[in-house]
Amino acid sequence: MTVSSEYERYVELMNDLFAELKMSKGLDLELHPFWPKIILDQRSNNIGYKVHQINDQADRIMSLAVNPLLFDCLADGSKQLSSIAKGRITQAFTTFWSAGNTDRHVFVEIL
Repeated sequence: MTVSSEYERYVELMNDLFAELKMSKGLDLELHPFWPKIILDQRSNNIGYKVHQINDQADRIMSLAVNPLLFDCLADGSKQLSSIAKGRITQAFTTFWSAGNTDRHVFVEIL
């Protein structure tokens, strides 16, 4: 499944956040390669992602759904994750991939 150009920016924004988290928290995250880059649910407007840690041998996965209203639209028409969304997503990632957490899958909805 290819991601439409309308949603490509949402993928780029998440990849940008992954790069920030790798530098600041040491989390080596990526969109799970066996799932579509964006998962859309016809029952909601949320932008969905399947995320995993690149070298996680247990292949633990987070299903992440982000409300599109948490993406700020800039004057030039581009989008960025709001600081509130970044904080909530970062907290969810660090909690899920913290030492001692053995959950294999979690669904997190950022509203």
